[in-house]
Formats: sequence, structure tokens, C-alpha cells
Amino acid sequence: MKWVRNLICLVISSALFLGCVGCEEKETINDTTPMSYVKTEVDVGGFVATSKMLYENGTMYAVGFDSNESPALLTYNVDTGAYETTPLDCDGRPEEIALCDGGIAYISRRDGDSSALATLHLPNGTAIQLAELIPSLVGTWYDISMISCGGSLFLTGKSDCVELDTSGNIIERYTYDGQIFSLANYSDDEFCFFLESSAGNKYYVSDGGKPEPSDEFTTFFTSLGIIRAMYLGTDELLVRGDERLTACDMETLTSRAILDWVLTGFDPMRVGSVLYISDELLFVFASDVINNISSLWRLTPGEADTGDRIEIKVSYFEDGSNDTSDAILKFNVMQDKYFAVADELGAKNREDSLLDIFDRTILTGEIGDVIVFPRDTEIDKYIEQKALADLYSFMDSDENFSRELLVDSSYLPYEQDGSLYVLARAVQISTLIGKTANFPDGVTIDAFIELAESGKMPLANMSRDNVERVLLLAGVGDFIDTANNTCDFVSDEFISLLEFLKSLDTTSEVLYDDDDAAPYINDEVLLYETNDFGSFYEYAMFCARFGGEDFTIVGYPANEKGLTEIRPSYLLAISAQSDKTDAAWDFVKFMLSGTSVVDVDRGMREIPALKSALYDCAEAESILRWYFAPNSTNYHVYIDPNEEIPEGRGMVVQIDDELLADYERFIADIRIPSATEAKVREIISEELDAYYAGAKSAADTAEVIQNRVQLYLNE
Repeated sequence: MKWVRNLICLVISSALFLGCVGCEEKETINDTTPMSYVKTEVDVGGFVATSKMLYENGTMYAVGFDSNESPALLTYNVDTGAYETTPLDCDGRPEEIALCDGGIAYISRRDGDSSALATLHLPNGTAIQLAELIPSLVGTWYDISMISCGGSLFLTGKSDCVELDTSGNIIERYTYDGQIFSLANYSDDEFCFFLESSAGNKYYVSDGGKPEPSDEFTTFFTSLGIIRAMYLGTDELLVRGDERLTACDMETLTSRAILDWVLTGFDPMRVGSVLYISDELLFVFASDVINNISSLWRLTPGEADTGDRIEIKVSYFEDGSNDTSDAILKFNVMQDKYFAVADELGAKNREDSLLDIFDRTILTGEIGDVIVFPRDTEIDKYIEQKALADLYSFMDSDENFSRELLVDSSYLPYEQDGSLYVLARAVQISTLIGKTANFPDGVTIDAFIELAESGKMPLANMSRDNVERVLLLAGVGDFIDTANNTCDFVSDEFISLLEFLKSLDTTSEVLYDDDDAAPYINDEVLLYETNDFGSFYEYAMFCARFGGEDFTIVGYPANEKGLTEIRPSYLLAISAQSDKTDAAWDFVKFMLSGTSVVDVDRGMREIPALKSALYDCAEAESILRWYFAPNSTNYHVYIDPNEEIPEGRGMVVQIDDELLADYERFIADIRIPSATEAKVREIISEELDAYYAGAKSAADTAEVIQNRVQLYLNE
């Protein structure tokens, strides 16, 4: 499957993504509209570039790893497509390349080695450790840059710029007060770099002598926004930014946009080396945003115009995962009717709280057509303000969509009076798992207490705090009559619960490691609590933990079958102010889809809301085989389908139709506590502190809880 190859390629190519820190972030100024390009995957036999690509007389050069993951030099004829990979005589990872009069120079470094232990390989076969050239690199892991300019080699590392001849002799050394980034040619005998220092950030320019600061360059490049890397084009300096590739005329200090990463179909955060030959021919080593394939791509002019698309705005709070921004990228590439613009609310004013920003954005009418809420947002006030549209109205009028396509736990917890204002993109659950044979009908609070008092061990951790949390998480519903808004916390059953909790030790000695499955297989411990469950591999661990016997969601103890805590990843909503609700609904559906949800690098981490996305995740992970040691949840994952698993007494779990069906039945058994119970749990927890301290009896505590909860229900 492609994703296995992608996983390997992305790990190797991750170091391509150079960073330029300290640049002032401003809106990029371009005096042209980016051209439209069509990308074609280039066959280079599985070669993965780990350096910039260079071009001379119709041939592309790069260093990296061949299909055997060995260091190699790629030579590629851009006219015929013929290529050759030549082994490199180095130990480690090639990082930099330069074309010299006598041949190729490159730098290599072994994994785990500091920059000082990197090696410069010269065309004449000489190998020099960088510590001999740049002593300040000793003990650092600083990025090294190298170019060929005016017949010399220039290396920058940390605060040094060193000029060498092609035999490795030092011609000049320049040391600066600051850190050097983004070394690049901008003519045959001129180069520049960015210097970050305590005195301010500037661009330095060399016209054949010592590089000096250039106020003109500093002002010009700062206006282009955050710059990740710079390369020499045919006649212009290329700037690879977060959003696009820009060509800069260094004589007139003007810029023009060449291409937009997203419109061309690339993930901007996974764009590596760029080779610009002309506006009609470019090569990019990058990750395709749709299929997540990291490869070398040939770019030629084509159609990618967004002029006729309907634009929508997606307002969201970024949490560092890039999930929403990644979905926006894919959405824009995969369809041609709508175009989504990212509106990251947290970036608007970092002195305000995120919810203050959100509240103000709604009140001023500046909120997006689609709203992506963080998981813990209090939604009720926005529903009361009629700020959100009813998603059921879109589902019911969409002939290609229905509620039956959704996993119940993604939407039923958020239903209010027959309407649905938010929908979880995916969920995780916290609950108790046990053998079906031991708990065919779940477990009540009374039954849990009876098990513990009989000498059996319901949970591995029977400390007071842990058992209190488990019993009150869902079980308080047993003492509430929601139909009549009454409660019964002065009952003998609840008073017995309080007395049982007080009898427990404040800490609990766990006599075995959590990886040990034997206590669960042998019924020495009856229930296992899982927190934030949502992946197939965690389900495979349950298979091993219970020795291959049928297991079920027992849930937190309650009179009816036990209830489960739901934790959404994000909550999707459509603004009631939007006049582009059809487009907004299309984006919400895309956010739910397997194309958006499936992460081939990290696997499924949550239960997708859309059942088809669940199947897509299963297909992506079906190649994996989890081998569990006997009586343990320790496992080794086998990726290669041809790799033999050692014979032994362990358990092998793999996703197939049967396991997927079992998984679906498992998550279909999720039952969700109501919001009322959550508030009641808060009241009970507050009163238990005084009870444990001996300030009140169990009966008195129960009466206080009764009065407070009844007052809450009346309100």
C-alpha cells in the first residue's frame, strides 16, 4: 500500500524543511497572480532527495537515498527523463550539495552526530570534518549550508561564513554576532544570507568580498513574509514561503508570484527542494496533499484557477495539530466549485483569550461560514443566541447524506430538542471494558460495591479517588428522575455508596505492570478502564488483554447499562449568519470524510464520525499485524506483509472484515451521560471533601447533596 512507502519517505525527507526564524510576519506582497501548474510524479526509482536540487546543462543533481536507503547521487536528464543513482562513499545522511568546476561537493552526517562531526566531501576525494573548518560548531546540531559561488565554496554554520577552494583550503573566514540562515546565490559571483542577532535581523550581501548588511534587502525580504528557504533561479532569486514560491529580481527589488502551493496540490509544510528552470518547467520534491505521496514532481503550466469558485470562510482555533488547516488545503485542491479561506482566530490578537475573540467575532458578524470549535467549548450560549444553524436541515435535504451514515456517538450527544447545532468530527471515549461473560448486563453501583466487599478486585486501582470518579461518572443518574426533575440522594443506596467510598484507602497498591494481561485473563481483575480510546491498535490491545475472549463496553456503573464519557476532537458548526450554507455544508462533509480524517503517518487516533471514514482508516491499516507477547499487551507491529512473524505463544491481531465488524459492534454499544449528570457530579465532588474530612456524617452529606441537586434541577 502507498502509505507504507509514504511513511518511510516522509521520515527521510522531513529534514528538507529549512526554517527561517526571526522574520517579521507580514502579508506577502506580490504584483502578479500565481501561474497555474499541473504536477506529474517523476520516476527516479524511489530516490529521496535530502538536499537542494541543482541544475546545469540540462541535468538535475541532488543527493539523498536510493531505493535501498543507501546514500546516493541522483543525476536526472530533464529532457529525456533518464536518471542514474550513483552510490556515495559516505557514512550517514547527505545534507548539502554544490556543483564545482571539478565535480560534486557534498556534506554528510551520521544520525545522532553534532554538526561538528558532519563531513565535507570534495570533488578530489578529500573528506574534511566540519570541526576543522568551523570550530564553533563543536557541541551543536546547527544546520549547515553550502553553495558554490565565483569558483569558491562557501559554508555557513552558526555564526561563521567560511570561503574554501575546491581542495578544502580556507581562503577567508568571516564571523558574525548572530546566527546565519538561508545561504543562497543570487548571481554567479554574489550571494546573500539572513542573520538573526540580538541587534536586529538583517540580510547580508556579498558582491565578491566580505558579506555586509543590506538595509534594502532586509526591507524587501521582510515584506515577503516568513521565508523558509531561498534558491538561485535562472535570472532571479527564488523565495520559498509558507504560501507560495516567489521570484525576486535583485536589481529592481521587485517580486512576482510563481505558484501557490495549495492550488498546485502540495502541502505547504511538506515542500522540500525546488528546482526552477523556467516558468514553463519546475521540479519540486514535496508531499501531494490528496494522496500524501512524497515524491519528485514535474510542474508544467496548466489550469488551477479559483476565479469562478464561491469563497467561504472557515473560522477555527488552531491547537498545533494542523488538522483544520490541512483539511482546508485538501478541500481546495479536490473540488472546483468552492474555495475555503482559513480564518485562524487565535492569530488575531494574542493578548485576548480565544473565546473572547470568538465572542467578539460572532457579535460583529465577522464569523466564518463554518465554525470549528475546540472540544471543551460551552456551546449552549451560542445556541441560545441563535448563532448556529441546524445541521439536521442540511442532512435531511441532502440526497447523498443521511444520519444513518454517522456513528451514533458523534452526533446524538449534541442533539437538543430535535435539532443538531454541532457535530463531532471524531470522538474518543473513556469507559470500563470487561469480558462479556462476566458482565452480560453491565454492572450497577451496588454490584460493583458487592464485588469489592466480597474480596474480588473490580479495578486495578481501588484507591478512593479513582473509585469515586468511576462510580460517580455516570452512576449519579441512578438517583435522578429526569422526567419529573426530582432526585433521591437521601436513599439508603446512596448513603451506602458514601460509606463505601470513605472506607477505601486514599492510595492503592498496584501489584503488577499495566502491560501485564494475566490478571484480566485469569479474572483476578475484572474491569479495565480505557481513557481516550479510539484507535484500532488499542482495540487490538483489548483482544490481547482479555486473552482473545469476547469483551464489551461495560461502561461506568449505573442501573441501566453503563454509560461512557465522550470526548470529541472538534465540533463542527455552520454559522446562522452565513449566506453560503450549501458551500459550508460541503466543507463540513469534507471534514468528516476519510480523505480528510485518515492520517497515513499516525494511523487512526479517534473514532471517525462518518462510517465510511472508519472503513477508509481500516483499509489504510489493514496491512499491519500486531504481535502480542503471551499474557501481555506489549506488542511489535509488522508492516511488511511478507515479513514472517516468529512462531510462539503470542497473539497476532490484524484488521479484517471480522475484526472490523467486531469493532463496529463494540463502539455501537457506547451510551452517553447527559449534561445534567455532569453538573450533579460537580456538586457531589464538592461535598465529598467535607465528608471525608469528618465534618459531616454520610446521612448529613447526602441531605446537603439532595438539597443542592434539587435546587439545580428546579432551575
